Amino acid sequence: ADRGVSSFFSGYGEIKWLGGQHPPLIPLIYGTAMRVVGPRLLPLRAIAVLTTIGTVVVTYLLGEAWFDARTGIAAALFFVAMPYTLRMGTAVLTDMPVTFLFVLGLFLIHQLSARQSYFMAVLAGVVMGLGLVSKYTMLLIYPVLAAQYATHKRLRQVSVQLAVCFLTSVVVFGAWLAFAYAHEIFARQVPTVTRYAGAVTGGGWRYMVEMLSTELTSAVGLYNLPLLFMGVIFSVRQRRESDLSLLLWILPVFCIVALTLPDPRYFMPAFPALAIAMAGGVHASNFSAPRIILLAQLLLGGALYLFADWYRAAFLFLP
Repeated sequence: ADRGVSSFFSGYGEIKWLGGQHPPLIPLIYGTAMRVVGPRLLPLRAIAVLTTIGTVVVTYLLGEAWFDARTGIAAALFFVAMPYTLRMGTAVLTDMPVTFLFVLGLFLIHQLSARQSYFMAVLAGVVMGLGLVSKYTMLLIYPVLAAQYATHKRLRQVSVQLAVCFLTSVVVFGAWLAFAYAHEIFARQVPTVTRYAGAVTGGGWRYMVEMLSTELTSAVGLYNLPLLFMGVIFSVRQRRESDLSLLLWILPVFCIVALTLPDPRYFMPAFPALAIAMAGGVHASNFSAPRIILLAQLLLGGALYLFADWYRAAFLFLP
């Protein structure tokens, strides 16, 4: 089940709430574009598509860095084969930009662990800070990095550089918080963010079951789930550092979001990790990777066609 891909055709309504409950970077970018080219939707969608392309590229780079080029290419294609990638990646929303910054931050941290560069540390910190100024779900990168730091010796060897990275991100985000506090923006956002974050802990367990069992599976693609399960099981069995990095990316994001606000959009920072896991599982099997990737793309086209004008009349678990 899904609410369809009507956001492909939703018009200017996408823009109205962008600045409402989110930090200002992405609304500022879209607003600047509107000032330059006027209130036209197509240029704004072009910005969204560019961030989607960037996310696909960085997914490949991270898959190659952690595993090999073959895994990276397959991961990039599997990421595209998820219905939510095209749905969110062509809409004037904040979700794909923050996913891009999330994956780019993890890639730069990997590069930092290899080069031990202060420049790389500052660059990674700026990317993470910009992610925080884009959407608060960027905060999820910190538990991911904390879990990887606790289990990976190579990250502990660059503790000083990681501290510089962390402080840089705090400075970038702190500048926004100071501005928001001074202009009473932060005070208006806190009640809404708190209410959203308590959607499950406040007793909305049916909401969690509904989102996880129907909308999240549709967002990832029901046809991708067997590959995903196979990839996760393969990573658990292998227990290499790269496999552990992958699992420690998926688990914190899914656990925290599931217990706060399990809307598919908030799981998106982990979608590239799911794609990398799928690629690893396919290459570890005896299946033909090109045929599976082609089948996933064809099934994606079928899903988008079926849900383009589909309206959800009822929920399964919500009253």
